[in-house]
Amino acid sequence: HFLGNPLVWWSGVLGILGYLALLGGFLVRRRRACFDMDDESWQRYILTGELLLGGWVLHYVPFFLMERTLFLHHYLPALVFKIILLAVMVENIHSHVLRWSVHRNVFSALCAVWVTCIYFTYRKFAPLTYGNSNLSADEVTDLRWMESWDLLIQVL
Repeated sequence: HFLGNPLVWWSGVLGILGYLALLGGFLVRRRRACFDMDDESWQRYILTGELLLGGWVLHYVPFFLMERTLFLHHYLPALVFKIILLAVMVENIHSHVLRWSVHRNVFSALCAVWVTCIYFTYRKFAPLTYGNSNLSADEVTDLRWMESWDLLIQVL
């Protein structure tokens, strides 16, 4: 099973939604003459978002529209774009949204917890994803986090 890390996939979706929410908030504030970042940072934020969000759309939408069985390798190029967009969003929250150092420190701690959870999820799913150890049928079933996941269990 080439599943990958579910937390990375879900975090990427939150990164896209978060980027769009931040963009909407920044646009409303700029319309009201509240400039949260200088022009150079704003242009970098817009250009980075256009590039990464555009790359994600160009790599995701064609496969979303297909009416055949899709495999994980169809989505991997889009995953790269959404992971990088997530990093851009986190950096902008840290640099431009959070004003006080206490908020930044709490945010940094939450990010550290989040990355730790991603690591432990990687460790949990590594035998299933990479096949580097034998799993019993019960162990494979325990890795099924959602009802919609169909994991093929072959007993020899």
